[in-house]
Amino acid sequence: MELFLLFIVIIALLGHITGYAIRRYKLRRIKNSAVQKSLYKIAEDLSPAEFGCIVDGTVDYKELVAEIVLLSLQGQVTFAKGPSGKFRVVKTYSTSARLTPIQRAILKGLDGDTRLYELLPTIRYEATQSLVRKGWIVSKKKPLRGLSSLPGRYVLYASCIGIACAAVATLIAVAMQASGVAIYMTAVLTLTIEVILALIAGLIVVFRGEMIHNAQFIMAATTKYTQDWKNVYGVYEYIRVSGMDIFTPDYETLDFKGLDPLYPYAVAAGLDKKILSAFA
Repeated sequence: MELFLLFIVIIALLGHITGYAIRRYKLRRIKNSAVQKSLYKIAEDLSPAEFGCIVDGTVDYKELVAEIVLLSLQGQVTFAKGPSGKFRVVKTYSTSARLTPIQRAILKGLDGDTRLYELLPTIRYEATQSLVRKGWIVSKKKPLRGLSSLPGRYVLYASCIGIACAAVATLIAVAMQASGVAIYMTAVLTLTIEVILALIAGLIVVFRGEMIHNAQFIMAATTKYTQDWKNVYGVYEYIRVSGMDIFTPDYETLDFKGLDPLYPYAVAAGLDKKILSAFA
């Protein structure tokens, strides 16, 4: 059993690596084919989460923290430091700022004792829908899903095939007036084949799920994504080479005042990894 579980983990890891390789390959092709000159200016309608997704083809914890930072700068949330030294995000119920659908979804999910990472599915969904509306990625008839939500229909199909094979083989053995031992061995053999088919189908689900989970955004990229990617990447390069003096907050108090207005985008681009460990 332990060996089989290890095998599943290895298959999942291979799927994850394959998805990562596909994502990096497609981003490299987009970078090499882009002919626009970088403007080093962020589009007004592009949120930090969307920016991070366009730059590296994924929405993860760093994009979520970037949106939290922006909400803090807008006065929508504050931070309370707990005994562990980690910060908890507290809503202030301010209505002065104009909120994006992503921000509204995050604020709605901050009720009670919600931990920040629990909002990851929310921000992935909202960022995807927003990028679809803005034409950066194409909407699929069926949403691309990760390992945790992939249906097990392939396993079911394989099981049905195995059961059908077992039934047919048993009927043939009975029709040929085979002995009881022969019928028993036939049933055992076909059921073994059924189990193997089901396991293979399950492993395919695991591999495909992890691959799609890691490459789903870049696989849905539109012409706009390809044409305008360099403008977005130009902002990333500007932040990266500008020096972190204007992109480094006070980590003891999480004071973001006086920083460059592009700081939330620096977080979304993964250029400030220290801030990611500040929250509970």
